[in-house]
Amino acid sequence: MALVENIKQLCEKRRIAVSELEEKAGLARNSIYKWNKHNPNVNAVVRVARVLDTTVDSLIKEDN
Repeated sequence: MALVENIKQLCEKRRIAVSELEEKAGLARNSIYKWNKHNPNVNAVVRVARVLDTTVDSLIKEDN
């Protein structure tokens, strides 16, 4: 799933760990990695986008 890969890349760019992102977005630990197998809640993706200062569209694009 492109979503998780895009999130990981943005975390690397912003020098933030995925676990820290989850905490700041109010998500349970390892939630983002579970999105590879289960579709996330839209509100959770919006919160992640806000923390990363980006758009939901940029997170879900296949060719980021």
